[in-house]
Amino acid sequence: MQLMKLTLSNFKGVRSLEFEPAGRNAAVYGTNGSGKTTLFDALTWLLFDKASTGEPNFSPKTRGADGEEVHNLNHYVKGIFRLGDGSIVTFAKDQSENWAKKRGSASEELIGNKTEYFIDGVPMKKGEYEARIAEICPADKAQILTQPLYFPRLLDWKERRKLLLEVCGDITEYDVINSSSELNSITRYLLKPGTDGQFYSVEECAKIAAARGKDIRRRLEEIPARIDEANKALTDDPCVSSDVIGAEIVQLQRELDAALADKVALSEIDAASDLRRQLAELKTKIAEGRAAFSKQKEEKLAPIQNELVRLSGLRQETMLEMREQELNRAALEREKAAMEKRRARLVEDYKAREASVWVGQTTCSVCGQALPEEKIEEAKAAFNVEKAQILEQIRGQLERECSKAMIAELDEKIQEKDVRISALQGSAGALSDQYDAAKAQMDQMHFGTYEDTAECAALYAEVNLIEKKLAVGKVDMDERKVAAQAKINALMNDITERQRKVAVLHANELRRDRIAELEAEEKKLQTEAEDTEYCLYLCEQFIKTKVAMLDEKINAKFRHVRFRLFETQINGGIKEGCEVMIPTDKGLIPFAAANNAAKINAGLEIIDTLSAYWGIQMPVFVDNAESVVSLGAITPQVIRLIVSGEDKELRMEVEG
Repeated sequence: MQLMKLTLSNFKGVRSLEFEPAGRNAAVYGTNGSGKTTLFDALTWLLFDKASTGEPNFSPKTRGADGEEVHNLNHYVKGIFRLGDGSIVTFAKDQSENWAKKRGSASEELIGNKTEYFIDGVPMKKGEYEARIAEICPADKAQILTQPLYFPRLLDWKERRKLLLEVCGDITEYDVINSSSELNSITRYLLKPGTDGQFYSVEECAKIAAARGKDIRRRLEEIPARIDEANKALTDDPCVSSDVIGAEIVQLQRELDAALADKVALSEIDAASDLRRQLAELKTKIAEGRAAFSKQKEEKLAPIQNELVRLSGLRQETMLEMREQELNRAALEREKAAMEKRRARLVEDYKAREASVWVGQTTCSVCGQALPEEKIEEAKAAFNVEKAQILEQIRGQLERECSKAMIAELDEKIQEKDVRISALQGSAGALSDQYDAAKAQMDQMHFGTYEDTAECAALYAEVNLIEKKLAVGKVDMDERKVAAQAKINALMNDITERQRKVAVLHANELRRDRIAELEAEEKKLQTEAEDTEYCLYLCEQFIKTKVAMLDEKINAKFRHVRFRLFETQINGGIKEGCEVMIPTDKGLIPFAAANNAAKINAGLEIIDTLSAYWGIQMPVFVDNAESVVSLGAITPQVIRLIVSGEDKELRMEVEG
């Protein structure tokens, strides 16, 4: 794909510009800020909707001196390209602003942007437009093929490595293993445990071996400390074996059994035991006598106590009834007083109403003339009728609510309550007298205590005699028992000490067995560590062999540029990568350490190889091309952007 002509209108401050390299290499001269990079941005925006740097949200809009966007402009780019088959295709994009009046607003507001797409002058939808461009060159490949520095500097090393292996062809693990007799033995490490024909990759095997080696080293570091700890825990052994000590324990146990039997015999032949039995029987008799004495006393007092309980209950019932009668009498008194008060009020109302006379008007309240006699008489008659009715109502209320008969009936009930209360007071007094008499009778009964009886005195005399006999024989028996217990304690201590010695011997045996286990484990781990180191060595040899084979294949695809896919670290390990190496008079140097001209030429060489591999050619833009005396020749079209202080406006030159 070669650029024939590029037309810009209102693009990033460029009002109008035509660039027509006609498919050939070209150079664009201009001072800083004159718009050289704008040409490249216009091309990438036209084809991939991005800036040449790949940054997202790229805007082609023109900005004024204040930095604000200039509105109401159409931003237009058209590109004419010649494809690999010789056909010509034209792509164009036109971005404009959408303005509209919102409801209730007098002025228009910017609501967004609208982009139109054209292929060979035919309007297209965005998806159709992008699909056609992707057929020619996908966007991810376009960045690599249009910028010399993108692949070696901006692309992630893993993606660089992936592309190189895609272009040059990867080498299988079997190819590497079969290339050396030494590497044949790596197969047993790659085989997955428990499978028949399933293998780890060399990278996975190296990770497993490294992790396993780390674990083995950790365990090997721990074992000496554990052996030392077990050695320090060993105690000094007695000079006899555990069998000898065991025989001594059996003999001591027999002696202990005999001593325990002797102690039991002492208890059985103790003469004081019969005396203590007799003493216990006497104390039982005393307790039984005391209980019988108390029972007789309770039986004699029971009738009087029952009578006291009966009299107390009757007196309580009498007092409760008397209290109830008093409360009823007080209620009757309150009812009588209320009834008398109501009667007096009604009698007073009756007398006042009966004494009232007609005092109505005899003249007209309007004109002041005397009323007719018949009107006056009618008014008096109406007053007298109403007076009679009211008096009759009062008389009826007196009869219903507070007549003299009703008051007299309440007086009779009150007198009845007085009689009953007086009778209850007499009964309560009589019951109190009877209770006091019974209580005095019970207080006069004197029974004494069981200890005052002759029977109790005789029993206590026998108790004192037996206790004296026990005190005399106790000292000798206690001494014999103490001696027997001392012998038992000594034998038990001897047995315990020998059991401790047996435990020490057993613990030492266990610790020695543990030390032997740790030493065996240490030897086993050392063997495993050597095997793991050998596995890692084979993995590194595999990687180095693969590096050499890959270098040979990759170098065949490039004229000058080389690639460092693996780097040997200080510890001897291998670190993967994909660094571009540039040849110089002093040998290969990393891309980052080379000068700008060497970097650009290396990038052009890589583009040339990838372009041939993919079968895609894109216009290659070389920025800061003034720093390169001689660009390497490549097949794709090259457009150099050259800083020239003399060219205030862009100047374009086309080769040929």
